[in-house]
Amino acid sequence: TTASAGHLLFNAQPFARREVLRLPPSELLPATGGPVVTSQTASDATQVVVELPPMGFAWVPQGTTPPAAPAAKRKSKAAEKEIAIQNELIQVVVSRETGGIRSVYDANQRGNLLSQQLAFRLPPPKPKPGDVWRDPDADAGYSTMVARSVEITAAGPAYHEVTSTGELVDPEGKRTAGFTQCVGLCRGSRVAVLDIELDADVPPRADPWNSYYACRFAWGDESAELRRSVGLTSQATDARNMEAPYFIDIRAAKTRATVLTGGWPYHRRVGNRMLDSLLIVRGESRRRFRLGIGAGLAHPAQHALALLDPPLALERNAPPKSASGWLFHIDAKSVVATHWDTVVEDDRVVGFRTRLWETEGKAGRVHLRCFRAPAAARQIDFAAQRLVDLSVEGDTIAVDFAPFEWLEVEGRW
Repeated sequence: TTASAGHLLFNAQPFARREVLRLPPSELLPATGGPVVTSQTASDATQVVVELPPMGFAWVPQGTTPPAAPAAKRKSKAAEKEIAIQNELIQVVVSRETGGIRSVYDANQRGNLLSQQLAFRLPPPKPKPGDVWRDPDADAGYSTMVARSVEITAAGPAYHEVTSTGELVDPEGKRTAGFTQCVGLCRGSRVAVLDIELDADVPPRADPWNSYYACRFAWGDESAELRRSVGLTSQATDARNMEAPYFIDIRAAKTRATVLTGGWPYHRRVGNRMLDSLLIVRGESRRRFRLGIGAGLAHPAQHALALLDPPLALERNAPPKSASGWLFHIDAKSVVATHWDTVVEDDRVVGFRTRLWETEGKAGRVHLRCFRAPAAARQIDFAAQRLVDLSVEGDTIAVDFAPFEWLEVEGRW
């Protein structure tokens, strides 16, 4: 490894984001500055917080400062019931009894936004012929989440993490599954990331809506409105069983919590203030899951895409000419990009195409900035046929959006 080596991170989304780069614990700490916000060391990794420009790259040089010894794990009193991790924006409290999240607090609001546990839904007994119909939720039972170990596994200026291990047990005390849950919180982030691993001993039954392993969420306000992702847009819903692979918003009068569902599409509302995100049903082979809990997220589609699309990190022996750079930038946070492609003619790249989606129902003019000035731009249909020419000024293309519109733009160099 040369003295000029490092890691090159690529952000494929056209919005700036802050991410944690995990390096082996033997790595030296890079100097703070440029895209490197801060760094720290833990027992199993060195964590570096990096500011990534929109649809661009950031360089993290090889460090020159040896990492300090990992901070000693806090020894709690026997009576302590919880562990709290926080940054400047949110606080997450993890229960020592269950290993789940007891509460999430927004620094700008009072009161608990959301609680979380893992559970196995135990289906109610099959009705006998002639029985009166009963709501399945009325008789359904759930396993109990019991923690065997809850520890702080990372703590410092860059990143905080609590790891819980334990078991899910049925009402008779029998184990149905083992679990490991890591709750991570990056500096400057409004999203706590949940990495979950389940070791299921008892398989779910055939009915996927009544027998499953789930990540359960609960909130206090029964009048809160639920909004689910339809595509990448946010739409109100009162459905009991719902499909939402990107996010579910829980909006009360003064608070807003968001479950970033990480591509897991199926969810069941239980009562007026609980939500089950289905993880394992009959036939599901996956046992590792990643979800997120957001506090006060104004633009959930961006955070949902960031959770699903982590930056690409490559080791390089030499740095780029610039420590960071961007290719494209959209000035409206309600607009996301769903597709990028090059325009090739005679074996030459002569332009680009992108599909843009307005996700929050806000009509208006949006500006797409490019890394070089386009000679011309036009709006096309999805068969690449011209619809209308677009205004170009310098490196910026102006695009007019209707609410929730999904359209395609072609730029020519």
